[in-house]
Amino acid sequence: AKAVTQKKREVEQQRVFSPQRRETRSIDDEIVFPVCDREVLSLAIRYPDGLERLATSGAEHALADQRSREFFKKLAANQPDQVVSQLNEDEMRFFARVRLEVPAVSRTGADENESAESIEQREIKRCEDQLVDICELLRSRTQSRQQAQVLDQLRAVQSGDKDEAMELLRQLKDMIGRPDE
Repeated sequence: AKAVTQKKREVEQQRVFSPQRRETRSIDDEIVFPVCDREVLSLAIRYPDGLERLATSGAEHALADQRSREFFKKLAANQPDQVVSQLNEDEMRFFARVRLEVPAVSRTGADENESAESIEQREIKRCEDQLVDICELLRSRTQSRQQAQVLDQLRAVQSGDKDEAMELLRQLKDMIGRPDE
């Protein structure tokens, strides 16, 4: 069951952050953010308790569009009830649209007397799960980017300073978690 859950997360991560989703589309032709950025931004709006974890996972740097990065900075720098005054018109439209969406909580199997608290708890759980998935992906992307930078630096010094090359190799080993041999 754990392997199936992990595979589902990987498929969802690939879907959300695939290069094909980087194209920019509008929501009812009102606001433009790249599709792949909307997942992160929507989660940041729906679940402000997760903003700090998104930020420490590198969300700002992983967003594809400068407007998305600026919007994320505003969300992260302000309290949820104060952020509205900091938003431009397009950001406000997107913010309002996300906040007004009915939570996508399945009512399948729920009785009609289910409390609003129960529904809210399921939405929080769904947001938590999505937050974990996005943070894992962001950490992985950050690590891959750092490894690529170290490899580029290593290639640049191959014929030069051997001490610098050894230091870069040590950094690369630390990043990939292999013990020194």
